[in-house]
Amino acid sequence: SLIDSESNNLTLSDVLEQVTIRLKNGMARNNLLTIPFEAEIVSMWMKEKQNESIKGEVKVELFDPHGSLIKDVIQPIEMKQKVKRLRSRLRFNAFSVKDSGDYYFKIKLKEEGEKDYSTESEIPLEINILDQTAID
Repeated sequence: SLIDSESNNLTLSDVLEQVTIRLKNGMARNNLLTIPFEAEIVSMWMKEKQNESIKGEVKVELFDPHGSLIKDVIQPIEMKQKVKRLRSRLRFNAFSVKDSGDYYFKIKLKEEGEKDYSTESEIPLEINILDQTAID
């Protein structure tokens, strides 16, 4: 994403829906593979009551096609009084996969004083893993 310095607007580019990974000959397919690539998850948060401030945590969880949690990351979030909207950007430079299928990023929020996180959004990403022998 890019933020315009004059307008403070955010532009999304190269939005991923699907990633194809081509394995070289001899690469084990039954292990968790860490694939290097840079990407980010951008979220827009909006509160209903501008006269209140909100503090809490955003948790981003990555699930494989079988529903198993691969990784989670927690970020603090704070929306001060009079602030209506807030963007959060979580950047990563690698992605761990095991099987082809639909992976999901679950975006969760836990406000200060709350016990549990609530799921606010789910973002799918289709992963296709191809063996070199299937490509040749």
